[in-house]
Amino acid sequence: MTALPGLPEHLRTLIVDGHKLHPRSQQMRLGPSEIGNPCARRLAYGLIEAPKAGGFDDPLPSIVGTGMHAQLEELAERANTRLGWPRYLTERRVEIRPGLTGSCDLYDVQEAAVWDWKGPSTNRLRHYRDHGPSAVYRTQAHLYGRGYRRAGFPVKQVGIAFLPRGGWLKDARAWTEPYDDTVVDTALDRIDRILVQLLDLDAEAHPERIRDGWTAGGHQIMPPIPADTTDCFFCSYKALPGTDLAAAPYACPGAGIPAPSNVSEVSASELLNA
Repeated sequence: MTALPGLPEHLRTLIVDGHKLHPRSQQMRLGPSEIGNPCARRLAYGLIEAPKAGGFDDPLPSIVGTGMHAQLEELAERANTRLGWPRYLTERRVEIRPGLTGSCDLYDVQEAAVWDWKGPSTNRLRHYRDHGPSAVYRTQAHLYGRGYRRAGFPVKQVGIAFLPRGGWLKDARAWTEPYDDTVVDTALDRIDRILVQLLDLDAEAHPERIRDGWTAGGHQIMPPIPADTTDCFFCSYKALPGTDLAAAPYACPGAGIPAPSNVSEVSASELLNA
C-alpha cells in the first residue's frame, strides 16, 4: 500500500491563514485559560501583549476545539428548549475583575455550577482520569466561578467535562469541586506580583529584560522573570531554532527544546506523555 502524501500546500494555507483571522487567534490580552500557567515569564509576555515569537502555531487543535464548543453550545440550547426553561447559560462573557474577562462555556442554573468543556487526546484523558486536571484548568474553572458570582449568580461547584477528542462518549470523565475563593485570590495575587516586576523592569520599553534581566555597568540590577519549562514545546513565545535573541526581544530560549512551526513527526499527546 502506498503511503498517503501530505496535504497540498494550498489546503494547508487555507487552514493556517483562515485560522489567523479568527477573533480568538487575534486575541492578545491574557485570559482565564492562561492565568494558572506555571511559567511566570509566559504570563509576563501575555500581560504586556507581546507579539508571538513564532513558536508552536499548528492551528488544528484549536480549530477542532472551537468546532466542538460551537456544537455543544447548540446542544445546550436544544436542551433548554426541550426543558422549557433556560437551565443552561452558554458562552456568557464574565468579568473576573476589571480588565480580566472570559467566555465561560456553561453555567447550570439548577445546580449553580460552572462547567468548562475540554477535548483532550486519549492519552491526556487517561492522565486526567488518574490525576485530575492541571493547575491551569483548575484555576480557569474557579476564575469563571468568580466571574459568575460577580455577575450575581450563585456558584456552588466548578467542573470540567473531559470529552475524548478521539474516543467515545462512554469514555468521557468529569471533575468537580466546590468553588473556592482562595484559588482565585492566589492566582490573581501572582499576576499582580508579575505586574509589579514588569513595572520595575520597565518592560514595555525594554521587553528583553523579561528574559535577560536588567544589567547596567556590568551589574545585575534585577533578575529576569523566571521561566517554567513544563510547556515550552507549545509556547508561542518560544524562540525558533536559529533565532538571534539580541534581535528578538520577545523571544524566549525556553528549555532548549526546538519550537516547531507545526507538529508533524510526533503527536502532541505523545510528547506530553513522554
